[in-house]
Amino acid sequence: MDTNWQAPIFAQILTADSLSALGSLVSATVAIFAFLYAKRKVTEARKHSREVQALEAYSAYLERCIQRPELSSWDMFLKHCDKGLGPVAQAMTKDSEAYLWFVSTLITVCDQILVDVPESKIWKPTLERQLSYHDDLLLQTWSEWRNGYHPRTKDLVDRVLLAKRQKLNFPWKARASP
Repeated sequence: MDTNWQAPIFAQILTADSLSALGSLVSATVAIFAFLYAKRKVTEARKHSREVQALEAYSAYLERCIQRPELSSWDMFLKHCDKGLGPVAQAMTKDSEAYLWFVSTLITVCDQILVDVPESKIWKPTLERQLSYHDDLLLQTWSEWRNGYHPRTKDLVDRVLLAKRQKLNFPWKARASP
C-alpha cells in the first residue's frame, strides 16, 4: 500500500503555525481551569473565614453569659436587679444599663452572624433561642432599636417577638384528662 499521498497532507496539518496555535489553545484552556479553581478556593476560604468569625462572635457572647449570668436572660435579670424597676430602658440604674448593653451586644452578634453567614440555616434557631431569653425586654425596646440593625436581624427579632405575642395572647386551656 502506498502512503506517499497522505504524507503531504499530514505535513501540511502539522506545520509550526498549527502546532503553535494548538499549544496556545491548550495553554489558554489550562489557564482558564486554573483561574476557576483558584476562584473557587478563594470563595471557600472566605466562606470558612466568615463561619469562623461567626463562631468566635457567638463564643464571646457565651463567655459573657458565663461571666455575668444575671444578664443571660430576662428571668435571671429580674432575680438580681433592683426591684420596682419599671420599664428597663427608663430605669437608669447600673443593673438596667448593664442589661441593656448586654442585650444590645447579643443583637449585634446576631447581626454579625446573619451578615457573615447569611445562607446558614443552623444559626437562625440558635439565635432565635438566645433572643427569646430576652423577649420581654425586646418587647419594650425593639421599636426604638430596630432601625440600627441589618434587615436579616430585624426579621429574626420580629419573628421572636411575634412568637412572644402569640404566646401572650394564646388562651391557655387545661388538657382534659383521659
